[in-house]
Amino acid sequence: MFHKVNGLLVGSYEFTMPLADRLAIIGSQEGFVFFDFRESIEKPQPFNVTVRKIETANGNQLLFGGTLIDSTESRWPYAFNSLKINFAAQYYENPEKISYQYCLVKEDAEPASWSGWTNNTQVDFSELSEGAYVFYVRARNIYDQQSEECIYRFSILPPWYRSWQAYVFYSVLLLVAGTLAFMRVKERFIRQKIRLENEKEKELLLMQK
Repeated sequence: MFHKVNGLLVGSYEFTMPLADRLAIIGSQEGFVFFDFRESIEKPQPFNVTVRKIETANGNQLLFGGTLIDSTESRWPYAFNSLKINFAAQYYENPEKISYQYCLVKEDAEPASWSGWTNNTQVDFSELSEGAYVFYVRARNIYDQQSEECIYRFSILPPWYRSWQAYVFYSVLLLVAGTLAFMRVKERFIRQKIRLENEKEKELLLMQK
């Protein structure tokens, strides 16, 4: 119950005045808080945290906008490898006191650890390498109750010069270059052979005279 006034009490001067049985007034930095201890404390209800927006670091390109709770997957070109991810909890009691924790994991890499708890609802990632990623985020309300994890999967495609199409092109180019080099060597060998045969014939003609 007292989580609601956490941080609002006057430091070194706590004021509490009972009014009646299980009723009291508590002084705070913004005035007085009326407490009725007779009210039943409701059992905390589960809540979700959602990814609301993903855009490039410079804000010029919106990659995702909406409300994501369930896992999904996106694929973006290498030019969009610096991202800003915005998220929010679907919990409306003292929303300014909700804290968040996130984690970005690259598939086939070492497991990453969760960040510390923060009130920021945005996280920036710069110059991500190509590959598949999984972004996790969760929230914690004023009752220290944690939300379910929201999962967003996305992939950063390799730059064009490291794409599979580029490697096919490199292979074809190498094959063509190798073929041309072989043909030039073969042509030089044939010319040299013909020249040697001609010289040999000349020597035989001179010997016959």
